Amino acid sequence: MQGSTAFAADPNRFVFAAVRTVRSEKTDHTVTGYKTLLPEFIRVEGMTAINVPADKNAWMCGLMTSNDMHKNTVGSRVKKRADGTNADVVLRDIRSVVNNPVSDGSSNNTVAMAGTASWWTAEYLNSDYSWIPRIVMDNCAPAMIDITGSLAVVDIRGGCVARLQNGNTQSRVRINGADIQLIPDTSGNTAFDSANSVAIGSTWLNPASAAVYSGTLRGAANENRGDASNAPNIPSSVFI
Repeated sequence: MQGSTAFAADPNRFVFAAVRTVRSEKTDHTVTGYKTLLPEFIRVEGMTAINVPADKNAWMCGLMTSNDMHKNTVGSRVKKRADGTNADVVLRDIRSVVNNPVSDGSSNNTVAMAGTASWWTAEYLNSDYSWIPRIVMDNCAPAMIDITGSLAVVDIRGGCVARLQNGNTQSRVRINGADIQLIPDTSGNTAFDSANSVAIGSTWLNPASAAVYSGTLRGAANENRGDASNAPNIPSSVFI
């Protein structure tokens, strides 16, 4: 359970997590020589919930890490590839049950790699053995992504994007052939880091719960099925 200590107290924030890093930080490698190594390949396929009350949500999380990933600069067995990654994560057909399309801004993510980029050190950024995943999300709905705590490359194929929190220019997010329908937080705010993402051949829908998205969108050949009043700052050039 993420962000809550009692299910009865806040059932809308109940999260099923398939893979969670129990220990991600390095043991003092310079003194002991020991390493905390993370997987080179993770795959989660076919995850959902049943018997969810009609007024509640059940959120699915494929990958959850701690907020100190930057401390482990020797977490991968293999060197970085040309794209800057050295691990692969495949999340396929992960389907949350969303009966009430409102989500707390810091919880309920399909990819939960939260943190703060200002904590990152030059050693983390430059080490060939920092664990940097390439994450493929295939037909995940809603796809809620928070990669503020770790470098990553994210490819979203199909499904529906509902939240994207990135905030650093070195991580890349590509959206191909997906719907984009943002889910607001309890204050009505949406989160979509358009500056560090690109959408191609996707469909823009009005944000859920009558929310308004004040940001923009980068990309080309997208379809607009939303109203200008709900996303007034998206340029027409990104749509066909």
